[in-house]
Amino acid sequence: MVRRFLLLAAVTLLPAGLIAAASVAAAGTSAGAFPARCTGVIQITQLAFSPPITGPGQSTAGLAARNCTHRTQQVTVTWFASFTGSGTGIPAGCPAMDPFPQQENFTRHGKISLTLVYEVPLCPAAQLQLTVQIAQNGSILAEQTASLSIVEPSASFSATPTP
Repeated sequence: MVRRFLLLAAVTLLPAGLIAAASVAAAGTSAGAFPARCTGVIQITQLAFSPPITGPGQSTAGLAARNCTHRTQQVTVTWFASFTGSGTGIPAGCPAMDPFPQQENFTRHGKISLTLVYEVPLCPAAQLQLTVQIAQNGSILAEQTASLSIVEPSASFSATPTP
């Protein structure tokens, strides 16, 4: 039921077809031993696309983060994505995307793992640039950027038959 609601929310709040689903892979946080090299309040330990290269289709962005403190933390995780090309701005024919905020709670020394599925349309973009910010009360605690490389579909995938 929660997944269905998140899917509906993602499709309703964001440009149609761009983000197909928002799901929390491990919504609960898990307490563990205090990480030896954890710095600050919240630390992003991973942000990556899978697959890292795609043509028109889907790619899943995965985020892993941890709480470096002895206190529970309530934060906002905001996903900012934009198609880029060889020039400035969004390439012609590519859609603009609104930021996607999510409220998350970290337990003491807890970890979260989130995923967001991006739909890549047929447009002249060379990549999808994604920045994730984790903020609390307006202050950015952690930020990281990842890029999805976009390749043109090969002729064998063309919708136009060849004679």
